Amino acid sequence: MEDVSPQLENGFTRIANEILDALIAARLTARQWAVAMAVIRKTYGFNKKEDDIGLSQIAEMTGIAKAHVSVAVRDLVDRQIMTREAGKFGHRLGINKRYKTWKGVTESVTPKADQPEAQGVTESVTVEAASPDIPDMPGVTESVTLETPQGGSQIGNPRVTESVTPPVTESVTTKDNPSKDNHQKTKTFPRSLRERFDIFWSAYPRKTDKQDALKAFTKLNPDDDLFEQILAGLEVAKRSPQWRVKRFIKHASVWLNKACWQDELVVDYTPRQISVIEAFNAALGERLGNVDLVVFVEDRASLIDDFLTFSRKDPNFWQRYFPWVAENVDVPPRCGFDWLIGRDGFTKVKGGQFTRNAA
Repeated sequence: MEDVSPQLENGFTRIANEILDALIAARLTARQWAVAMAVIRKTYGFNKKEDDIGLSQIAEMTGIAKAHVSVAVRDLVDRQIMTREAGKFGHRLGINKRYKTWKGVTESVTPKADQPEAQGVTESVTVEAASPDIPDMPGVTESVTLETPQGGSQIGNPRVTESVTPPVTESVTTKDNPSKDNHQKTKTFPRSLRERFDIFWSAYPRKTDKQDALKAFTKLNPDDDLFEQILAGLEVAKRSPQWRVKRFIKHASVWLNKACWQDELVVDYTPRQISVIEAFNAALGERLGNVDLVVFVEDRASLIDDFLTFSRKDPNFWQRYFPWVAENVDVPPRCGFDWLIGRDGFTKVKGGQFTRNAA
């Protein structure tokens, strides 16, 4: 009979145990954990460090709504657990291997090799949970007592007592996890639909066709979770370059009807783009003017990405470029960061057109 069990020959995922240990200690929510595993599968599963991965792909893999996937990705990026950069077809996602830079992570969950084993330990854990991500899982109150004999190990130890009490409440308590997903469970908004609309309308920057906006909002009739997603998406949209010109902002009714709060907008420079800007500011900012890291300029971000491809054989060339320019080049008037990293300016600088003559 043919063996239909999973086989390594059909593919496997190689990932360092240190990264898995760090993920275990990261106190991820169920959604964040599923999203992180999906990204690992799409990257390490194909021997890649990062890849173009759409939210719809992750939603299909995890069974989580696309809007929730978007929130989870944003939270993981904010905590520096996941990296996100502009890609060819969307965002390039990956796991940040430098787990010591992750935010909100416990120091260690793995005992040090030189630490003596705990003797005669009795551990009691009480968990009250009702999973918001798995609707058909009932709330459970579970009490577990683990007794470890002297010099022994919990694994394989038969001295375990477990009692399970049926659920008596529908409340959800999440004390240990400070993540954004759990904050959504406790944040409350006015019950009145009109009051919620007023909050949305006051935050929306284009005050046009209010009645149409109210109709669209009423049709959505958002609960607490959806309403918070709408407001969060609105704040992201307000930071996008397109919304800096009022006439380019969609009417609120159109924005709501098209669920634009789910749009994958790029409103921040990537870590690598920031590194390039900081290198310029350090070497030439005082002379040519510092580039503001807070104000995101989409065209500038694209210029930086293109600039980083100028030397495939030496991907770190930019770290030496700006100090060399400061030392050797007379930059033309009214030329600055964007000119230096553009193809025309870079070619002229590299060709020696503005190199200072030796004294």
